[in-house]
Amino acid sequence: MTGRRRPDPGDPAGALLALMARLEPALAPEAVLAALDQAAARLDGRRRIAAAVTGQPELLTGQGARTPIPSVLRFISALARAGATAVVEPPCPRCGRQRPLSNPVDGLRLCGGCRSKARALHCGRCGKLRSTARRNDGGKPICQNC
Repeated sequence: MTGRRRPDPGDPAGALLALMARLEPALAPEAVLAALDQAAARLDGRRRIAAAVTGQPELLTGQGARTPIPSVLRFISALARAGATAVVEPPCPRCGRQRPLSNPVDGLRLCGGCRSKARALHCGRCGKLRSTARRNDGGKPICQNC
């Protein structure tokens, strides 16, 4: 959308610009559209981001770990790089650290370390709670140490 005309009234990007004007009045609409372009290359991806954010504006103010759409996190990061101050890049909901969030576990996007811990299983050999390196012939998880 960068360098293109403004979104049509029915386009979710128009509602996104209105939301951003209330949340970040100092941020130019062109900067918001540029952030949207950085987050998604295709029009349908930009529309999904706009619809998700306008449907759940709290994603922009620290609740981004709850998004089902990973490109929303890229949009939030692009807005922060563009100088947005009210937009909050979400910390990991489990450890609270500011790290890149990966695939969701139980509906929340976690950092890599917390995701590994959340997916850890008891090893079929040693019994310790660890990340699974492989499975034995019976399908039981085996840790890296075993």
